[in-house]
This record gives sequence, C-alpha cells and structure tokens, in this order.
Amino acid sequence: MHSWLGVKLAIFLCFILLTGTLAVVSSEIDWLVNPSIRSEPVSNAQDIAWTTIFENSKSQLMAKEASVNAYKIVSINAPLHAGFAASVTVKNPKGERSRLYFNPASGAYQGSGTWFNWQTALRRLHRHLMLPATLGITLVTLTSFLFLGLLLTGLNLYQPWLKTVLKGLVTIPRTNNVRIFFSDLHKLLALWSVWLLFIVSITGVWYLAERWGARATYPENPSALSVEAKSQATMPTNKQLNNMLRSVLTERPDLALRRILFPTKAGEVVLFEGQSNQLLVRDRANNLAFDPVSGQLLSTRRADTLSLHVRISEAADPLHFGTWSGYASKTIYFVFGTFLTLVSITGTYIYALRVSARQKSATASERISTAFSKQGVGATLSLALVIISLFSLFIQGII
Repeated sequence: MHSWLGVKLAIFLCFILLTGTLAVVSSEIDWLVNPSIRSEPVSNAQDIAWTTIFENSKSQLMAKEASVNAYKIVSINAPLHAGFAASVTVKNPKGERSRLYFNPASGAYQGSGTWFNWQTALRRLHRHLMLPATLGITLVTLTSFLFLGLLLTGLNLYQPWLKTVLKGLVTIPRTNNVRIFFSDLHKLLALWSVWLLFIVSITGVWYLAERWGARATYPENPSALSVEAKSQATMPTNKQLNNMLRSVLTERPDLALRRILFPTKAGEVVLFEGQSNQLLVRDRANNLAFDPVSGQLLSTRRADTLSLHVRISEAADPLHFGTWSGYASKTIYFVFGTFLTLVSITGTYIYALRVSARQKSATASERISTAFSKQGVGATLSLALVIISLFSLFIQGII
C-alpha cells in the first residue's frame, strides 16, 4: 500500500514537494537576482519612511511620463526581512502590476521589478500549477490525502513503533549495496521530516475545504464616507497619509505596521495592516481603516477578537510555508522540505530497483524507464501535469 500510494503519481508528488520547498525561499531568490531588493536594515516598522516612500513613488511614476491618475499605487510593503528593501506595488492602466523598491530608512528609490518574479512564479506553480485557480488548487490539495496515506502506512512499517522509530532516527544508511543504501536513506530522511509532512498535509486538506465552501467569513472593511471617495478611487495627500500614520501609532502602539493598502476602486478606504502580539496570523488580521479624504478612522480590526474559524484559516499559511518565525522557521522548512523531496526521489528509485531486479546489467536510466512504464496511467498523468504547468509558466511569465 505504501509503495502504491507513493509510486503511481511519483513525478507529480515530487513536483509538488520541490516547488513547495523552493517557494519557502522564493523571496530570497529574488533578493539574490535583483540588486534593487537589497537594502540596509531598519530596526522596526516605525523607522520606515512610509510618507517619503509614498512621495517618491508618485515622483517615479511621473518620471515614467505617466500621470499618477493613470498609474495606481496599490500598496506600500515593509521589508520582508532585514536587508530587504521596502516595495511599492503599482498598477498601470491595463491593470498590469509591477514593483518599485525603496530604501526603507531614507525612502530613496533603488530600482524596479516585474510582478511576475520568482516568488510569484513558484507560488503559482505550487498552489495551482498555473492552471485556473479552482481546478489547480483542487488537484494540488488532493495530494494531501496521498501524503497522509504515505505517512500512516510508512509509520506502520515500524514495529514495535516507538523503539524502532527512535532507532531509525540515528541509523546511518548501510552501504552493502545500492538498494539497501537508498532504502536506509529513504527511511532516515522520512523519519526526520515526518512532522513537516503532517503539517503541510493537514493544511493542504484545509485549503481544499476552503476552496469548496468552508472558507472563513472575515469582518468586512468599511466603505469611505466622503463624497469624493465614494465616487472614485481617491488617494490621500502626503499630509493626510502622515496624519493617518500618527493615528495608527496612537491607536495601536502594539502594531508592527507591515503594509498600507490604497483605494483602487470607488468607495474603498486606506488600510494599515500588520502584526501585533498574536501568533500565526497574516497581516490582514490586524488593520485600521481610514477615509482617504477626511482621514477619519473608520474601524480597527484585532486578531484576538476574530472567530475560531477565522483564526484557523489565518494559521494555515504561516504553518504551511513556515513564515511564522522569520528566517529561523523558513530555514527549517527549507531543509526538511528538501528532505521530503529526496524521500520522494529515493522512494521512486527503490521502486525502480525492485521492478527491474532481473535486469542485472541495467543502467540507472534503464531501471527508471522500466519503473516509469510500470506506473502506467499515473506516470503519464503526472508528467502531463508537470509539462502543462511549466509550459503555462513560460507563456504567462516570459512571453
């Protein structure tokens, strides 16, 4: 049963694990390839030059010979980690998004970047295979049941359970022959990363439930009150934004501001989002809403007042991607995610060795070819999904 669950869709399962592992560090990949993202660190959100960044964003848009009204500033985002620049998301008249990067301390412009970067590409590949969202998310999250089945059947192979598992955690792979080595390596990596497989599988099942009707209902943000903001998307003035920032600091001194969202449609408000003292919530769980014209505070949302259903939904992303403790948790997730990917690869290779046992002089590629042919429809389906995903990535991301 363990072999059947893991082998029939082995290529697809390995692709999901690999893209998920890379998605954990996708922002760091962008940091490496785009110098504009690198910047001096700031101590906290209060040291970010939010108003200056807002002013310079408008100046950059004017420098592109585009009026501020033609281009919309969607949001200002705090640095993801120390050493990252602050980013501004902008939208052109066609609705296409791009990014501008600024020194978080001085607000100086550092450069730009496309919307479709490594972070976006890897997230979409892993989340929905670059397919229509509902179809792609359903296909990806259904693998959670396979992963849970692999976890349970794999652990069931250890008897007596506790003693054998503890011994397996410190057993060095034997080198008697190729099959024994890869079998021991497969078990060792699987035992060390079983906790992560459980977390991503459970959260994957939750994502599937949300997509098909179990999505939590969040408190609605208020609508703008001023006449001008009701009739069209209205940006605050520099002075008004600065007054709002002061109000945020006064009303929520506990809030580490992470993002400012600006109106892109008539009736929308200016939202300030961030982290407070609650564990496992996204930035949107804490916010303050202001009228963009009058600057009046319209509402405040606190994560500790949200319903249990919402808190469960909020916890899914930090747990699934390991963002709940910055670099520390992301590093752990990346390392053990790599282990899980290798578990998938070694498990498939063990199967290849088993089914081609009579081919004494077969090469590694010949053994894998034999294993692929014996996977039947599952191998064809897996390969088709991976190829379609990568082709869609090429079409949407490059052309």
